[in-house]
Amino acid sequence: TFNPHAPEKHGPGAVLSAPGDTYRYTALRADKYAGNPEYEVLRAIVGVHIDSSNPEKPGKKWARITINGVARTFVVMIPADTRQPASTHHVEIISDAQLTGNPGSSVPPFVFDVTDIMVRGEDVAVETTNLRSNGHIEGEAAFGGFVINRIGVHVWYKKK
Repeated sequence: TFNPHAPEKHGPGAVLSAPGDTYRYTALRADKYAGNPEYEVLRAIVGVHIDSSNPEKPGKKWARITINGVARTFVVMIPADTRQPASTHHVEIISDAQLTGNPGSSVPPFVFDVTDIMVRGEDVAVETTNLRSNGHIEGEAAFGGFVINRIGVHVWYKKK
């Protein structure tokens, strides 16, 4: 049901430049299969696409990414991703390009399985907050800015 040409497609460019900057995106399941009693959700994922490379301000960046208010564990989707799945309560940010080593990559570095939420028919609210290296907003610890390029949602259905 992913349609990159849909009129409601999420455009790029939410800059989170300082600790406390937050971006929230809510995915609504309103495609032709949603609410159709002949179909059920087989699988659903959310991908957070990030650009964290800024040659003028190199260094690590940190964030909290929550799904419906809860920090979840991201999943590893591709062989090039050498990270272990981990909670996004306080996570080091990497970009799409850093994940794959390809400057033109559009593989999101943070992917979440949200099948359980979609099966219940709920909306999926993704919130990303820029944090300091110590996991807080206030203080003297290091921080860096990054850009949420977009948040993508993929839902797979099967006929009952």
